[in-house]
Amino acid sequence: MACTYDCSTRKVTLDFHLMKYGEVCLLRGKSFATRVGSVGCSKCIYNNGSETMAHYMDYFVKCKHPEAKDSEGCGDLKSCIYDRVELMALRNMYD
Repeated sequence: MACTYDCSTRKVTLDFHLMKYGEVCLLRGKSFATRVGSVGCSKCIYNNGSETMAHYMDYFVKCKHPEAKDSEGCGDLKSCIYDRVELMALRNMYD
């Protein structure tokens, strides 16, 4: 996962968007329409792995496509990612 953390503003910037498994993805064109999380999605050059929270049944793909948008319902997961990135950045500052 690639992202940046600004210590002065505590702002986390991610270089991907969270797309929910099972949604239809048309980002590679209508002739390559696929479902998020399918074999076609996993072979896409913009696929950057997946994320989930332990207590949620929803899975999300980290998509790096320039036109990707976050899926509805990813707010809690995104907050967890922000917290994790901030914690890692602060640990690295003091190690």
